Amino acid sequence: MKAYASKNDIYKDYELAIKLGLHIPKDSYFPIKDYKDFLSALKVDLGAKVENLSNSVANFDFEYPRSVGLFVEVPVRGDQNELLGLRTVMLEHESGPELFLPLSYAAAVAAGAWVGAKVGEKVFEKVLDKVFDAVFDFFKRKWLQFVPKQYYIDHVEIRTANKGVMRLPFSKFDVSQLRCLIERLPVITHLRECNQSCFGGELVDPPGRSIDWSTEARERRTPPPLQSCD
Repeated sequence: MKAYASKNDIYKDYELAIKLGLHIPKDSYFPIKDYKDFLSALKVDLGAKVENLSNSVANFDFEYPRSVGLFVEVPVRGDQNELLGLRTVMLEHESGPELFLPLSYAAAVAAGAWVGAKVGEKVFEKVLDKVFDAVFDFFKRKWLQFVPKQYYIDHVEIRTANKGVMRLPFSKFDVSQLRCLIERLPVITHLRECNQSCFGGELVDPPGRSIDWSTEARERRTPPPLQSCD
């Protein structure tokens, strides 16, 4: 199993991150210890396997704040009833959990994230969809059963290493949007190019990121040309 010292390292194997941003009341913070009961329920309800990655994963492009990192493996059944699954990476933040996802069979195998028999890309896509459905449905149904009610999931941030970060309200988020995005991700330069076609125009820039270009574009100080994702 691979070791990852920072989010930069994780992005080399897991191209897409989904951050579930919490509502944090003023003068409050979400206690990291409150993840424990939720993860225990994840193991019981979904048969997930949770293993420690690191107690100190550095942030993206900066060292701090650091996060607790976990491997979260969610098993599902294939067309022949064989046991398959993905090993995702989850970071525990005080502002909400962040899940890193492999986007192709080749990437999952290279990362050691694929669990089960060797399969083709089409089977991988089915498994990816099943894992998405299971994990995000679990968050929707169970999160507030195990954490204080004031720390509800407020929004979802779609994060990449070099194609931007955007967010939408949790109430507007659906896993079908991720499948749409994944199909288009190789040909776009920024997430906003898929705002209408995949997210119904609900994506907005996170606070403080109204200009959020790729690393190369930031160095040039000029925005990249937008491509069509349709």
